[in-house]
Amino acid sequence: MNKRNFFSSLIANLPENNRLERIWLMAKMEFKRRYYGSFLGLIWAFINPLGRFFIYFFVFTYLLKTQTPNYALFLFLGLIIWIYFSEAAIMGLTIIKRRSFLLENIQINAVDIYISALLSSTFGFAFNFMVYFTASLFFDVDFGFQVLWLPILFLNLVLFILGIMIILSIIHIFIRDIIHIWNLTTLMLMWFSGIFFKIDNHSLDWKEVVIAHLTPVCGIIKNSRAVLIYGESVDLPFLLYDFIYAVVFFSFSLLLLRKFFKIGLEKQ
Repeated sequence: MNKRNFFSSLIANLPENNRLERIWLMAKMEFKRRYYGSFLGLIWAFINPLGRFFIYFFVFTYLLKTQTPNYALFLFLGLIIWIYFSEAAIMGLTIIKRRSFLLENIQINAVDIYISALLSSTFGFAFNFMVYFTASLFFDVDFGFQVLWLPILFLNLVLFILGIMIILSIIHIFIRDIIHIWNLTTLMLMWFSGIFFKIDNHSLDWKEVVIAHLTPVCGIIKNSRAVLIYGESVDLPFLLYDFIYAVVFFSFSLLLLRKFFKIGLEKQ
């Protein structure tokens, strides 16, 4: 399905007045397009995190001999959160270019294209999360009232990802090489986000504390593990820091979007 046919079909089916329905339809079609023509289709949404999990689990368990309790769940949960963040961010980077045909032919709120793109990534994230919950039943994990923190943690993550998507897309208007810079940045952040090992935000080592506070992803992963694996409550000061960080970041991205979005369309 080529780009023009895809958007022509999308425009023809978009409802005129229902904003939520428009977002839902764009997300659904984007999700299908990502796997269209693939031999395994939607199964790749599951194979990607599972394949990474087995590779990293082997390396850290059998080669590096990690002693982290419930390391399989510890690693898998960190990976699915990280993959959700990194895949959504890279989708946002070129979204103005990819959606320019749509934006030029229909009246739509600019933020909606980012929300729909994030929602399409959320489908895969939700599927992987169900796999995680199923796997946790075999590790004797008890879920308590602490899981009620999950919606707040998810909202925290969504706000930060939306901010990243918008800011990257604005930078991409002026600096096309941002794609390569961002790939290197995500590689660095992957090791600084506590996916493979614990990062203590209360450490006496100032370098570890700085790393823990670089992005909200590290804190979200840590607090998600606390409530889903270890039956503990969240680190409330860390959660508050992460939430304020994400809200400020998202608000700043909206200011950039309002100022540079039209310039971005003109440059496509």
